[in-house]
Amino acid sequence: MLGVLLGLAAGMAVGLSRVVLSAHLPSEAITGCLVGALAALLFVRIAWKAQPERLSALPVAVSLMVLAVLMHGVHVPTQRWVTHIALKVSGHERPFIRAKWKAVRDVRPAAAPLSQTRNNLAPPASLHV
Repeated sequence: MLGVLLGLAAGMAVGLSRVVLSAHLPSEAITGCLVGALAALLFVRIAWKAQPERLSALPVAVSLMVLAVLMHGVHVPTQRWVTHIALKVSGHERPFIRAKWKAVRDVRPAAAPLSQTRNNLAPPASLHV
């Protein structure tokens, strides 16, 4: 049970970090956490009911590898699904354009180009003989 709670906490920490880094909107992170948590809890529920002697590691690993090979290159519209759920959660009609959203958040004073900055690491000219 502790492992399940730690896994859910790790997922929430990743979602929070994505928002802090301005990589995702809060509604996207919340939606991702909800979808991930539901999928993980469903897996845990199924796995706890599994009988160890009926489910050995080798057939599971081989079946996962076969599935990965067969699904390589198959387009699944998960981005569209996540966008749809995020819009429902946020109450917006259409998704934000990330570049515009980040432009509003990143209001910083412009720094001088490196070619116009003073070299403070060099010794003063008066010390050269």
